[in-house]
Amino acid sequence: MTTPSRRPGSRAVLIGTATYTHPDLAAIPTALNNLTDLGEVLTSAGGAFAPEHCVALPDPVNGAQIGHAVAQAAGEATDVLLVYYTGHGVLDSRGRLHLTLTGTDPARPSWTSVPFQMLREEILESPATARILILDCCYSGRAFEAMSDTTSVITGVTSIQGTYTITSSAANETSFAPLGHRNTAFTGALLAAANTGDLTLDELYHRTEQHLIDHGHPRPRRRTIDTAGELKLLGTREHPIEQRGELAAETVYRKAAAAGRTDAMNHLGILLEQRGNLDDAEHWWRKAADADHTNAMNHLGYLLEQRGKLDDAEHWWRKAADTGHPDAMYHLGILLYQRDDLDNAETWWRKAADTGHSGATYNLGVLLKERGDTAKAEPQ
Repeated sequence: MTTPSRRPGSRAVLIGTATYTHPDLAAIPTALNNLTDLGEVLTSAGGAFAPEHCVALPDPVNGAQIGHAVAQAAGEATDVLLVYYTGHGVLDSRGRLHLTLTGTDPARPSWTSVPFQMLREEILESPATARILILDCCYSGRAFEAMSDTTSVITGVTSIQGTYTITSSAANETSFAPLGHRNTAFTGALLAAANTGDLTLDELYHRTEQHLIDHGHPRPRRRTIDTAGELKLLGTREHPIEQRGELAAETVYRKAAAAGRTDAMNHLGILLEQRGNLDDAEHWWRKAADADHTNAMNHLGYLLEQRGKLDDAEHWWRKAADTGHPDAMYHLGILLYQRDDLDNAETWWRKAADTGHSGATYNLGVLLKERGDTAKAEPQ
């Protein structure tokens, strides 16, 4: 693993659009909190970036403002380049992703916003050893289509080696900014994961993913090339507001769990897992699962799978899936698919897809296409 160090060659650009002039684009006040809080963990103790090398752009008014900041950081970065965007994502008539500005007109995205393709080119031309892109916006999964441009790779115009991309949603999904929360759902989950310990990007992604699943939000997406996933970039805030609230919640959950409340056991397990206390999380999830709490069964299965206990994970996912738990069906399907048990994987993904589970629907479509059953493949 690569430990964080504030080397002169690392640069970060954090972009957030919170206010909009067009009536069809709702304000996202949490976007500015995202910039503040993410900047803090990137530059605090344990973070990889010096404060002077982490530039924040709140409410950019034009594409040139973003272009100048990203181009400068990309040109100077020789170690790590990180670009983060939070705000609305809009699509043009050809389905291409654009990142919004305060004056964006969603009917004319090409002229009033920043085409993702332009951002992509700046990132890929950087001499940085590792290039990290994090998008917290609707339709951010479209970034994968641009970041893996086959023609560019074949012709050698731009190399995509050493890139790591995390998006808050799939290509056809919206992202969320819950009312009353300090951060958007995705960035809030990322920050909560960062507070659990000294994590690599891969570890950070997995904990962010589980946090979002636990709270019913869209599953994030990730694509990595080479070993960028082993990087450690984030420090921790000394006393974040969220952490103080979680400590108070833990006290309540422990008291209720000790009294035999299975829902409290499940929530306690979630808090402990987010902090990296995996043994304690497994303990409480097992107690709740033994008492037939289906959400705890699903969480336990996921934790056991991550710890390499695949047979045990399968047992709990099957038990939860048999009760109709969509996410357990989805995970069980993945496990069976990895074991080449395609018939049963298809069965469980179909059951989960019938409940509206987007991940299962997508995987089912991919599986059917792989098997040549295009007539039954779900639309992507």
